[in-house]
Amino acid sequence: MEKIKRKKDSFALISLILGIFSFVHLLGMEKGILALIFGLLALKRISRSGEEGRGFAIGGMILGILSIVLIITVLTLYPEILEALRESFSKTLKR
Repeated sequence: MEKIKRKKDSFALISLILGIFSFVHLLGMEKGILALIFGLLALKRISRSGEEGRGFAIGGMILGILSIVLIITVLTLYPEILEALRESFSKTLKR
C-alpha cells in the first residue's frame, strides 16, 4: 500500500521556527509570544483540516513558552540587565 502524504500546516512550521529563533536572539520574547500564537492557531487549523504538523505546532509552543518564562525569570532575578538595556536604548535614541 502506498502511503498518502498529507500537507503540513504552514502555521505549525512558522510556530516551530519562531520558537527556535526566540532562543537565538537575546530577549526574543516577541518571537516566543508569536510562536505560542501561531502554534495555537495551527492546532485549531489542523483539527479542522486534518493536515499534518501537530508536532511542529506543539514544539513551537513549548519553545515559545520556555523562552518567555526564561526571559521573565532572568529579568526578575537580575534587574541590572534591564537597567543596562534601558541605558543602551536611551543612548541609541540620543544619537
